[in-house]
Amino acid sequence: MRSELPRCAVVVLWAFAAAAMPPVHAQNATASVTRDVNRGAWRANVAYLKDDVVAARGSSWRALQDNKGRLPGSTDPNNAIYWEVQAQGFNPLGAWKANPTYQPNDIVTFQGQSWRAKLTNRGQQPAANATWDLFSIKGATGDTGPQGLQGLQGAQGLQGAQGLQGPQGIQGVQGQQGLQGPTGDTGPTGPQGPGAQYYAYAKGTAADFQVSDSNTVNINGYRHSFSCFAIQNSVQFFNYDLYFGDSGAPFNVTGFTQTQTNDTGAATFAPVTLSNATSYDITLVPSPGTRQRVYSTLIVTDSTGGKQQIISRISVNAENSCMMELAITPLQ
Repeated sequence: MRSELPRCAVVVLWAFAAAAMPPVHAQNATASVTRDVNRGAWRANVAYLKDDVVAARGSSWRALQDNKGRLPGSTDPNNAIYWEVQAQGFNPLGAWKANPTYQPNDIVTFQGQSWRAKLTNRGQQPAANATWDLFSIKGATGDTGPQGLQGLQGAQGLQGAQGLQGPQGIQGVQGQQGLQGPTGDTGPTGPQGPGAQYYAYAKGTAADFQVSDSNTVNINGYRHSFSCFAIQNSVQFFNYDLYFGDSGAPFNVTGFTQTQTNDTGAATFAPVTLSNATSYDITLVPSPGTRQRVYSTLIVTDSTGGKQQIISRISVNAENSCMMELAITPLQ
């Protein structure tokens, strides 16, 4: 059973993907575009030449003439003589605030609804007028759903990174030499455990503008598939899918996931209970410029009763990289 992305996340994903796509120009009988230079994200301190292509606020723009400090799409001042839109998108900015200056096609939330800016403005509360356009209407509050089942207690998580070394403390007074105790008996050798398998994946660095990669590994009869797509300081996407064998036979999943945005954000706990599932997936789509991590501990049971514990850590960050770690242990 696959989880669905929220509709707003799909819109944002399409908008940012459109902004990063190479520009396509038409040719007519009288003129043709002979110079298109992709200059990446628009910056105020860069001097742009005619036909330079930039990405700004979710859309792709082409310079109509040489300019510097002219924000694409601004209506105050009106910069229509300097830029033309090539691929239109939207720029979600979260809750409306009085201080920022909003530009056309900026999307904000206000009093439970989404609004799209039609003109450059500042300090004007969203309302149906010449400046703002209602983008999505607040829905009615649904009925309270039934309480979910109590999840299983999760296994101990992966060990965190080692902290910085603290300053050396003051040396204490040397204590008296203690008496040596007797040597204890050697304990019996314990049975050999099934052993765990570890797999790590990393793709992309801060130097990469765009990353697109996928891979599949088979461990203990289960197929682990994952794909990474990221554009620097824009859209990031990571998907992990779990299948039992190549035939896609059904299996059961119990456990939990914890999702954290940025290193200081609070983790969101969610129990996982699936029966007769043919697949299980985890999808990360963080907002531009942020890091998102998902920690999960799962017990998977195949149709023969065989059980395995899968502990995973998946992360996508604004430095344009995707990372995944798996620790897989057969259970007796």
